[in-house]
Amino acid sequence: MELQIVNLEQAKRLKQAGFDWDCFDAFRLVDNEFGKANELVPYQGSNKLSDYASAPTVALALKWIRENYKKLNLYFYIYAEKEHYGYFINKGVEDYYSEMKKNQDGEFESNKDGRFKTYDTAESILLDKLLTLIEKDNEQSN
Repeated sequence: MELQIVNLEQAKRLKQAGFDWDCFDAFRLVDNEFGKANELVPYQGSNKLSDYASAPTVALALKWIRENYKKLNLYFYIYAEKEHYGYFINKGVEDYYSEMKKNQDGEFESNKDGRFKTYDTAESILLDKLLTLIEKDNEQSN
């Protein structure tokens, strides 16, 4: 099994959220004498350099969120069904299911777009959703 590294957009969002753990890869954010912007490059360190965004594995990014955003009271996991995967997030009194969405009346209904063929896809989409919740919280805090 190969570990899945975050994509460029996730790396930028993690940097903005304060991700500061050491990684072995990073995305170069600007053109410089070493190469072009948006390239994934070997890089041992954390997000201290402004020209780079650390590229952790998705699993490491999720662990970082668990450990650094306890104030949000987040509980989340990936689950497996017979032929697909999904995710669940609980944030205080709010629940988010990949397979459910709220309709216009605020009632839950089925969301077939929330069924993923691979664990890796479900995990990456979960990371995106968590980063959105973190960004909303940071906006409200400022």
